[in-house]
Amino acid sequence: MKLFSTLLLAPLVGARVVRINHEPLRTEAGVAPGIGIHLTTSYAMAAIRYQDGQVEDLIRLQADEDYLDLMERWSNPAYRKRCDTRWEKLQCSAARARRYWNKRLGRPATPDVAILASFLGQIKGATEKELGSQVSDVFPVFPILVALDQDDIQDSLDHAGLNWLNADRQWFHISYETNAAFAGLGYGVCESWTDALECAREEKLRHFEHILFLNFDNSSFSATLQYMQNVYQEYVYAQSLDFGLGWWDLPVYEVPRARFWARIHELILDVGSTLQRPPDKVILIGEHAGDDEFVEVVKTALWDLLEYDISMILEVNTGVDGKSLAARGAAELAGRASYWKGRTPSEEEMETIEL
Repeated sequence: MKLFSTLLLAPLVGARVVRINHEPLRTEAGVAPGIGIHLTTSYAMAAIRYQDGQVEDLIRLQADEDYLDLMERWSNPAYRKRCDTRWEKLQCSAARARRYWNKRLGRPATPDVAILASFLGQIKGATEKELGSQVSDVFPVFPILVALDQDDIQDSLDHAGLNWLNADRQWFHISYETNAAFAGLGYGVCESWTDALECAREEKLRHFEHILFLNFDNSSFSATLQYMQNVYQEYVYAQSLDFGLGWWDLPVYEVPRARFWARIHELILDVGSTLQRPPDKVILIGEHAGDDEFVEVVKTALWDLLEYDISMILEVNTGVDGKSLAARGAAELAGRASYWKGRTPSEEEMETIEL
């Protein structure tokens, strides 16, 4: 078990023979639908958002052991790239040179890139099979991993033959699964998304909120507290990720099972202790977010912390599927990014929109 804290293929439909149309999928308006990919610590889900706003789940693909190990490595602060000391600068310079020549020779930039690129290639193939059309532009979202590097993502996408869509009118940056889940619930996104100025005004009028995200997935559990006005903000107050507290680690027998839930209870308390008042929203995500035992542990932990019944603000109570929430949110953001791809904001828009 490793715990790191920081402040800061199975298609969803029946199998069938599909011929891939190598022309990109387009709508009548000539704008490609948005493809969102949620890369979790153990699997990936893809969803599509059409320009009429309709969102559909596409595929779920289980990752292999190499990918699982990669996610755990990237969660370790000791694995983060550092180029501060003279020795570190020499190492970074050598690593950049190796990276450059590997790419020039058509190889993955690094061993880590090879693992992620392989999985992305599988996702691309499965998604194209499901749609019957070529997929090129995607909007990926990731867990909050302290050693996850933007260059690794870009090189992996390039090697897999995928283009990284910009977030809606924003510069390139890593997008988190928590932000995507927020968008998947319809929060933090403007209604006038085709009008850059009006969208920016809508976002500025929103109130800042404290959002507690609790992710109970197959290979990990994480608790993340973020301060958000819109879906593109990533102010992470506190976050803990434990690869020993996933669904796969849940014991069968009563006593070890109780200890397991007690550890999740404690982790929620640790992250929640930074709260000075009840959170505005508690959002449960992950494949097992709706598990009855898990939900009761969440309620108990937050009652112990806040002496406040959070049942009314638990998004799981709305019947939302936590498993596909981030993928659907990523698709929503992808659809908006696809619309804005190639469009240059006016000078007035550039002055108004805060990037």
